[in-house]
Amino acid sequence: MEERGEVTGEMLLDDEGGHVESEFKSPVQKEFRKSTTNPIALFRALPRLVQLVVVVVAVFVLLLISAVVTLASVLIAGSGGGGASPSPVEYVPVPAEESAHTNQHPRHYVPLLSEQRYHEEQVELWMRVFPAANAGYFPPSTAQGALDKLYWDDCLADDDFFRMFADPICTMLWIRKLQYEDVESIDDLLAVITEEEEEAGLAGEKPTQNGGFRCNMNDGTTVGYWKPCYGKGSGGTSESYKGEILSALFDRLAGFYRTCAVGAYYFPKAKMMSLAADLAKISGQDEVQKMETVMHHCDDGVGRGAEGAMVGWAPFPVERFRSSVQKEGRLFDFRKMSSSDIEHLSKTVFDVDASSSDDELRLVLENVAVYLVNLIGGYPPKLDHNVYVMHPRDDYKKDGPFVYIDNDRTSWRHHTTMQSWKIKDNDAMCQLCKFPKSIVDRIYTFYQPAKKQAKEQLSYKLLELSNSIYPHLPNGALMVPANITILDGNMEWIMKCIDNCVAHHGIDNTIIAEPWVHEYNFFDYYKALEESRVPISKRSTEKGEPLVLASELLRPRAHSPANL
Repeated sequence: MEERGEVTGEMLLDDEGGHVESEFKSPVQKEFRKSTTNPIALFRALPRLVQLVVVVVAVFVLLLISAVVTLASVLIAGSGGGGASPSPVEYVPVPAEESAHTNQHPRHYVPLLSEQRYHEEQVELWMRVFPAANAGYFPPSTAQGALDKLYWDDCLADDDFFRMFADPICTMLWIRKLQYEDVESIDDLLAVITEEEEEAGLAGEKPTQNGGFRCNMNDGTTVGYWKPCYGKGSGGTSESYKGEILSALFDRLAGFYRTCAVGAYYFPKAKMMSLAADLAKISGQDEVQKMETVMHHCDDGVGRGAEGAMVGWAPFPVERFRSSVQKEGRLFDFRKMSSSDIEHLSKTVFDVDASSSDDELRLVLENVAVYLVNLIGGYPPKLDHNVYVMHPRDDYKKDGPFVYIDNDRTSWRHHTTMQSWKIKDNDAMCQLCKFPKSIVDRIYTFYQPAKKQAKEQLSYKLLELSNSIYPHLPNGALMVPANITILDGNMEWIMKCIDNCVAHHGIDNTIIAEPWVHEYNFFDYYKALEESRVPISKRSTEKGEPLVLASELLRPRAHSPANL
């Protein structure tokens, strides 16, 4: 049927604007047209009974529409706004055509611009801290060294769990201690036992152990654990000291602040054997033979010594979750949760929001954070092996934050964590839907489209940092460009999980600010130290009253858009 042009009055215009003959020949036809184009006139022309039926039907339709809208509003409120913890959500994937078009899932959360600027500044700060830590060591006899010692002593004495991890100066000085202090003595020496040797019947303190020993530095306070070996492949060692270093760097860049400082440390062979001989005089064991296994499996390739990671000792008493009794109600393995477990936790432990107590938030957000770092690092099966809980120095029964220890399995090779360990999109974490804001904001800030286009993701920052501070390790680079694809794949999966939660529950009910997150005004403190040259914590006023502790000068303010 030929298409008509636009109707104007009682005449028709053809497609080229010319007139065509009017359709309406008679007055009756014209009157009929007026009534059919005027709904009110058409309604009045209907019989009374038909009018009544039309009114009843219209009212019924309006009531039905109202009921549907009301029900939809209730469902949306229940999933996104009101209550602390709605029921777990079923994961709804992005449609295939949308994923193919955008090459990423739709974003339902973006940090405020002020928050993004803050996290950009923090990452750039840490990008300067690590090279500064490798610049050298200032002995206490020098002016700078004396100032550093005052600051370091205050870092160690501070009761703030996060000071040693999140204060850039504390971390910088910690790394310097680990890398440049001379090792005075060692203990707890482990031999290297490979998978092949274990299969042949060689036994050690633990299966396929990768060697290492505790180091006591000559300053009398610093303790580290030196871990050699670098994953020589089939039949070799299963872990790599490079994972320890990368984990510590990434911990600061990503804003977790739960991993002890780590530095690369090279032991000449003669020094290693001398320390082993001294230890043998105390232990009565063949420590030299153990040290020879380290050289045999993990040397620098020319037999002169061995490179390894010097891992800082935790600054607070720690407890490892060795049994199910210890884990109960304290450590949750999301990979092993059943549907009933998830349903129960969503109504109990994970029923938290911004108004919950610090202890309630700590339990939830610490568990989510450690699972996130395991997913990013590629070793979720080692969850209960890598996480320890810190306790206050004066109360071993009170739980503090987690600390991440023994991270030498961190790796971004071959496959993403989700592919390697079959982590599904409806993982328990993605149903319970509670995430620590400071970490989420750091990740999202550096995975915006503009950052990805400019190759400024955290993965590229980590590659740049590792290559700049350790360009010539004996056993090869810490990180290579191929690792970026795997690391970013892990990040994209995590953001997809968070975005799905936000879409179902809303931002406020999904992303929760941690009340313990602080920043450290170290420049002000250094200025105060330079003016006094005396630890503020040891000074007194004229009345003999102690001044505020040095750490109180650094007492941070909580992060918020208002004061960023």
